[in-house]
Amino acid sequence: MDSAKIMQHLRRRIINQDEALIQLEEALLIAEAGLNDPRKPLAVLLFVGPTGVGKTETVRALTEAIHGQPDLYCRIDMSGLSESHYAASLAGSPPGYVGSQEDETLFNKARIEGEPGKPGILLLDEIEKAHPSVHQSLLQIFDNAHLRLANGKTEISFTNTLIVMTSNVGSEELRNLAENRRLGFRPSTAADVDPHHERQRVVDRALARQFKPEFLNRIDAVVVFNWLGHDDLRRILHGLVGELNERLIARHGLTLELAPEAADYLISRGFDPKYGARPLKRALRRELYQPLARVLLAQRWPEGEKLVAEKTGEGMFFRLAAPPPALVVSASSRNGARSGAHATPSRRRSVASSETLRSDE
Repeated sequence: MDSAKIMQHLRRRIINQDEALIQLEEALLIAEAGLNDPRKPLAVLLFVGPTGVGKTETVRALTEAIHGQPDLYCRIDMSGLSESHYAASLAGSPPGYVGSQEDETLFNKARIEGEPGKPGILLLDEIEKAHPSVHQSLLQIFDNAHLRLANGKTEISFTNTLIVMTSNVGSEELRNLAENRRLGFRPSTAADVDPHHERQRVVDRALARQFKPEFLNRIDAVVVFNWLGHDDLRRILHGLVGELNERLIARHGLTLELAPEAADYLISRGFDPKYGARPLKRALRRELYQPLARVLLAQRWPEGEKLVAEKTGEGMFFRLAAPPPALVVSASSRNGARSGAHATPSRRRSVASSETLRSDE
């Protein structure tokens, strides 16, 4: 595991979460150097922050950097474990119940144990929505890095695993804090409070209300994610269009470029501080993907070309990008070059402007 390359990949993918990535880098460096306790998981991290700010996307980018594909991790939606009896689903059916002799568990053994030099990744999504008895069942994994299934035959090792939990606990308090700072309000007790420590205190208080101390005491690091701003969405939009271009090249042999007014329009339609980047994705699907799909299916476009999306009063308009201007040398210039081979070459060139192909022609 090369933590430097992993972090380089993460910093390209994750927008405006520098403090969170620094904390993640510290955990990766300890794991890469082999300084962590060999009887415990490589790291137990809790990602805290509002919805749509990149917590799950960070796990996907981390998986892609380690394993080459963003989906090669084990994800468990903890909102589906809201009842106490669901704690048994982690280790399988107890003796005497149907399926007790089978390897039935929510954990994917191969993706959790990983490979030598490539740690497995376990994502426990929305951990606060699980029942407290489920939290209690996780303690033995955090402590001993092993889980023996109820059938008594299969054991899952977490010693080569990065365990990441996500939570929205404290999001409303963080939003109020960010809004107050934006308006210029500061705590009355201290004028120079470090914003990072201030956010951390808000999160710590919210976590103490939600989880028991013995659960919080097993977490190696609480990573706080920031709210996304208007400027952050422009960078996210650039990345989403890049992903769209990968699909366009594979399927149609085309690429897409957004005109400035089209990008501004999509950002205005997709900006909602409360929900992060998710409204932007919905705006892209509604305002860009749907009209683009109609255009692609209505006519054939030459492969290798670039489409430009422009915002008009009637919606999105797509055209072929104008080719670069062609350089044309006149016949007299060529004859002059032949007759005066030893003369000083002329600095003047005639440039013929090319016409722009439009999709409605």
